[in-house]
Amino acid sequence: MSSKIDEYAPILSSTPMLRQGNSNPIFEWKVKRINLRRKNIWLIPLILSVWPACIGISALDFLSADPSTFYWLFGVALATTFYYLYFMLRPSVFEYRIYPECGEVDVQPYYAKYTKHVFNGVAIIAIIVLLGLAAFVGSLLFLLGPVALMIISALNIMEWKPPPCELETSMVWEKYNAVTVDRRYRIIVIHRTDLTIGFEARLPNKALFEQYLAFLRTVLPEVTTYREEVWKW
Repeated sequence: MSSKIDEYAPILSSTPMLRQGNSNPIFEWKVKRINLRRKNIWLIPLILSVWPACIGISALDFLSADPSTFYWLFGVALATTFYYLYFMLRPSVFEYRIYPECGEVDVQPYYAKYTKHVFNGVAIIAIIVLLGLAAFVGSLLFLLGPVALMIISALNIMEWKPPPCELETSMVWEKYNAVTVDRRYRIIVIHRTDLTIGFEARLPNKALFEQYLAFLRTVLPEVTTYREEVWKW
């Protein structure tokens, strides 16, 4: 079962592990989720909000004397915060393949198809603005130092490509002895004694959730313990 997501094709950074008999996957699905611990999703915006707040408080003196400077400083701080929020809270695409012997998942940060065009546009605008300022100042010395580094950075942005996805592979099913079932967020994690280490599966819907859980009951050892609780990791 698969879903269509507007994305770049995954680029594997490593070769998948060999499977016994080159078996075909029993289940296949794809989901798009933020790849962070749940509490960090709320903690990151809270921490980043301190930056524009501090800038705004520090620049309050400009509000009456020079309002344009205040709005400019606060606007830059706010734009920087949204920039970091975008990259830190960007979702990832998880593409699962479940085999009779083990499970695999490709994890790649999500980028829409127009992302490269946006980066190219921003880089071109930045280069034009810097060259325009150099022409306005009337000195090529303006292009030296930090400005030269900014132009080089803009050129590097134009060469941007999506990073390769990471391949995660579970152990063979027989080596697991515990399962955490999170029905609220549709997450099933198979692991051993250490609950923080295991193969985490994020399911797109309730029907597939139940099918995958039923499959695990047939391949995991009989001594496996099943715990129903919210997955904290």
